[in-house]
Order: sequence, then structure tokens, then C-alpha cells
Amino acid sequence: PGTGKTTTLVQAIKQILKTEKQVLVCSASNTAVDLLTEKLHHENISVVRLGNPARISEEVLMNTLDAKMMAHPSYKELKNYRKTAEEYFRMAGKYKRTFGREEREQRQLLYQEAKKIVAEARVLEDYIQHEQFASASVIACTLVVAAGRMLRDKQFSTVLIDEAAQALEPMCWIPISRSNRVIFAGDHFQLPPT
Repeated sequence: PGTGKTTTLVQAIKQILKTEKQVLVCSASNTAVDLLTEKLHHENISVVRLGNPARISEEVLMNTLDAKMMAHPSYKELKNYRKTAEEYFRMAGKYKRTFGREEREQRQLLYQEAKKIVAEARVLEDYIQHEQFASASVIACTLVVAAGRMLRDKQFSTVLIDEAAQALEPMCWIPISRSNRVIFAGDHFQLPPT
């Protein structure tokens, strides 16, 4: 511990970013991803941290996709869409099971409008997410999160896997399948191989 493996990895990422637009950085544990994210942020590298905010340390919360989306100028509009759709669903849900043709039609109209607003909200949310991904030099996440919907169609020239000795091989194949080159880092003597 303390020999500079993570610092070396950050410097390697800086060098890779001189020739590549974006890299994927993964690790088996949230703690290792948080440490990498924090060090990359201190090097003024644009990084988006994916994952459940409840499992992410306080120091890197500002780098999460959720935090970056909330800071986006269109986020207020997205919230308004969701609130309006929720209101339409609530109004449609007020109708009882036994009602006439007019009430049924009114309820269907309310549900249709709510679904239309939800679809518009999804389009805006996808746009904001795409913008965050496009502006990030590094996407950081755990190995399992790399299988998520947000990265499903993305390909990277390089993926870096930190604490590789702690990662299970099947988990490593998730980000490896999204890249042309993989770099493993970790000390199998510091933490015994999993």
C-alpha cells in the first residue's frame, strides 16, 4: 500500500487522453472507483462517476451522473415534465371502477396525456445524459455497472481495470467486451487474488 499504483494509473490515463477522446475506468469495488474518480478530478480531468449515489463517497458525489444532470440547465424542465405527468396520473386515478362512458373517456385522455409527457421527459433525460457522456473524458464505474443501460451501446478504445486481482474474471469481461485494449492494475500481494 502507498507505492503509487493509483497515482501511476491516473498518469497513464492522462497520457491515453492525449490520443483518445474518452476512456472507461473500472474496479470491482466502489471504494477503488471513488479513489480513482477523486484523483482524476484533482488532476482537472472531466470524469463522470456512474453508480448508485448511496454507495458513492461524499468526496466524489459532485462527479456522479445524477449530480451533473441536476446541474444541467434543462434539469428544471425535466422536473416539471415529471411533476406534470404525476399530476395527470393522479387525476386519472381518481375515477372509480364503476363509472360511465364519459368518465372512462376522460380517464383515458388523462392517461394518454400523462404517457405523452413521460415520453417527452425520457427524451429530455436521454439528451442530458448523452451531453454528460459526450463532455466527459473519463467514465468511472464498477465492473458490474459497466453492463448497465447507459453504457450498453458505447465502445471504448481503452478500458482500465484497477484492483484487478480483486476482480472476478466474469466481471472483468463486461468492460473488456466494450473495448479494443485493456490495462489491468493492482497488486496481488497487497490484497490476495479473488
